[in-house]
Amino acid sequence: MANGGKRPGAGRKKGVPNKATAARERAVAASGSTPLDVMIKAMRNFEALANECVSNKKRFEYYLRAAVAVAKDAAVYVHPRVVPTGGADAGVTEVVHRVEVTGGLPIGSNPERPEGSEYSDVPPEEAR
Repeated sequence: MANGGKRPGAGRKKGVPNKATAARERAVAASGSTPLDVMIKAMRNFEALANECVSNKKRFEYYLRAAVAVAKDAAVYVHPRVVPTGGADAGVTEVVHRVEVTGGLPIGSNPERPEGSEYSDVPPEEAR
């Protein structure tokens, strides 16, 4: 009779999906666009719309904020997080860069009416 407990090397290796997950991933890949493909396409479309209406600041800001929101959701699938190692730079203090998008899209906004019904959290336009 074998001893119970944890054995080294036993079980599924880290990062290897189980059968159900692997089958689901194959089905999604075979069906065409993946959710990440759709998010990246939407981000690029919003960015293109923003670039088309640079002269209209409110529409530009609306589309750019929408592109940033989609990019933020897609980034975790495209760019891996950097994990500090215990190597030569173990004594170095980690610097965290944080980008904070204040405001978001105005309440009730849409492409035809980007100003929405409430636009209080966007800084006032600068005098030129």
